[in-house]
Amino acid sequence: MSSVSRLSSAFFSILALTVTVKMSPAYAGDKLFTGAGGSAFMEETFSTPEVEQTAAKYLYGAYASIYHAKYTQAEQWISMGQYKSAAEVLRSREDANYLLTLLNAEAKRQKHAQVLKTSCEFQILNAVMQSQEVELEMLKRVALNNPNYSSIAALKSRIKAIELELSIDPWEVPPDVVQSGGKKNDLTKWRVDKFPLKVFIPTDAACAKIKGYKTGDAQLLRSAFDAWQKLSGGRTKFVYQLQPAKADITCVWVSEQKQLGVENALGVCWHSTDEKNYIRWAEIKILTVSDVMFGHSGADNQYRNKTLIDTCLHEIGHSLGLNHSTSDNDIMTYHGQAEPLGAPTTRDVSTLNTLYTTDVNEMITATLESIGRDKYDAATEALNKIMTKIPKDKQTRDTVCLLHTKMAKLMMTKDEYSSAIKHLTKAKSLLTGDEPKHIRDLIFKSMMFCYLKTGNIKAAEDLEKHCETLSKPVKNSASFLDQYGIKPDAIPYYEKAFADSPGDVAIREKFCYLLITLAKDELKENHDEEAVAMLLKAKAMLVKGMAEKSIRDVIGALHQTYTYEQRFREADNVWQGLDDILLKVESKPYIPNTPEQDVAKLVAAGKDNRPSDWKKPGSDKVWYQIIKQAYEKYVKSLRQCAAIKQIKNEWSWAMLFVVKAKKYDRPDSKDPMAEMYSLRRKLINLTSEDAVVSIELGLPFKAPGE
Repeated sequence: MSSVSRLSSAFFSILALTVTVKMSPAYAGDKLFTGAGGSAFMEETFSTPEVEQTAAKYLYGAYASIYHAKYTQAEQWISMGQYKSAAEVLRSREDANYLLTLLNAEAKRQKHAQVLKTSCEFQILNAVMQSQEVELEMLKRVALNNPNYSSIAALKSRIKAIELELSIDPWEVPPDVVQSGGKKNDLTKWRVDKFPLKVFIPTDAACAKIKGYKTGDAQLLRSAFDAWQKLSGGRTKFVYQLQPAKADITCVWVSEQKQLGVENALGVCWHSTDEKNYIRWAEIKILTVSDVMFGHSGADNQYRNKTLIDTCLHEIGHSLGLNHSTSDNDIMTYHGQAEPLGAPTTRDVSTLNTLYTTDVNEMITATLESIGRDKYDAATEALNKIMTKIPKDKQTRDTVCLLHTKMAKLMMTKDEYSSAIKHLTKAKSLLTGDEPKHIRDLIFKSMMFCYLKTGNIKAAEDLEKHCETLSKPVKNSASFLDQYGIKPDAIPYYEKAFADSPGDVAIREKFCYLLITLAKDELKENHDEEAVAMLLKAKAMLVKGMAEKSIRDVIGALHQTYTYEQRFREADNVWQGLDDILLKVESKPYIPNTPEQDVAKLVAAGKDNRPSDWKKPGSDKVWYQIIKQAYEKYVKSLRQCAAIKQIKNEWSWAMLFVVKAKKYDRPDSKDPMAEMYSLRRKLINLTSEDAVVSIELGLPFKAPGE
């Protein structure tokens, strides 16, 4: 990965290479120092000449690697330096002058040439030590300011790799593609001998008092069951029961969205499964659909009915074991359709057939279980079995495709790019051209990234030539400004270009980027007023049609600068005057969660992930109190441990603390830190890890009233 924080902690060795120029930094004779490394987090460190010399050796090894365009090797030197001399390496990252001092001390010791602060190698080293986003900006600047740099091709490849990594969508499958019944990683279905399934649908008379319900809705729901039965060729059959206690699938109508327990949902379906993951029972809840909700008049009853039928078809699909489709055009897509379909698509039906006529879904479940247990070889073996019997239906193929990309991501986090390419190649073979664009983008961008990381430039270039996703955009009229670099003496050229073509949005965006970058330089030199003047000039250039990112970059930099100077009133008004340029989605001030909000969020997660616990009469109050007490104990322990370790009060302090202090997560220990993690695990078991992380992100540093 690109920044030090993402480097692997594994030890490694550097292959010996012969260097012919004595005065250039050699990285051959120096071996990496190995030994008992450990996290430097929250440990007292004292800078001594010996410690500084150790840091200098590691950092000079990184500098030497960059001199020879070995960027990954440079990351490894930096990573090992963090283990032996953490404070010095971290200080070097923040203080370029200190970094230069250490490098020149080691260069003098080795009788090598002096390191110059203006050299490309020094600037690249300084960049590689930063976070990924900061590194990218710094490397772009080096490339633009030094077009004749001897290693410009390698530098541009690294820039491209970072851009690809940042542009790749999150490596999660679409919502609910591999999730059902509130339990992640489950793909479920009914036993064949359970059909016909017994279905309970309440009568019109029984639902007459439910707000929004209309006479005939029960028949609409029944017609949705009949549609699945007919389209499946009788593979799924239903009979109807008058009593819910005797039904396999129970249907319920609700009048308020909050009764569904899922934000913005029109319907939900819960499963209960047996020990072999077969569905035992299912409950469908449907929101009564009013015409007003969709902006239609009461006379447009046909639209209302079609929308309701789509919702019924979708939830029935879930009750049979189907998960969300990756295609927006299917009944099983994860959001409502602007134009109702009225029936399952061919893709929906073929997925149902795959579910009940093959064991592919069992293999998918096995893959997910193996991934969840970090058994990657077993997961790969399960995926290979699926590839021997490629499913015909597109939805299942998309799921398998996404699983291969998930495995590729896991391989990439372990720096096993060759293995990642193998998975991505298999994922690519499943593409047919009609899958959603984000899936294609995910695969091709990831392949490009892996090729660049392995140094296979030819494969990357070939992929770029034949892939629309990766094709370079047409050069805009602002491209000629690159020749002037990102430096103060470029400003007159930008001003002339802007004066000659005031309507060219691309020139405005590039000029803003220049001003933001130079403003950061001024801030480093404590020239705050000069920085503000540059950013105000950039703000004055913002117009309609500019990329939203460009606008937010300018405003964000100005807000940050004002805040740094404690000019809070001006910071609060940075969006003033921009209402006509952009729909104002302001960065809201940090408002910490209240305990009530946290508990409500955890309770919702508990209901989602443990639905059977909440179905018993009176269980709501019991489980609410259990979760509330677990939350209060964990938060109290979290704050106490943070006080012990003197953690700073900053945004998302709790999440940062939990991550950084992970080494204290030791079961059966009586250490307060270990007990804190024990309470955290208990809360996760009651709710979900996502919900716990969410409350940690917004947890106030002190309890209300303190």
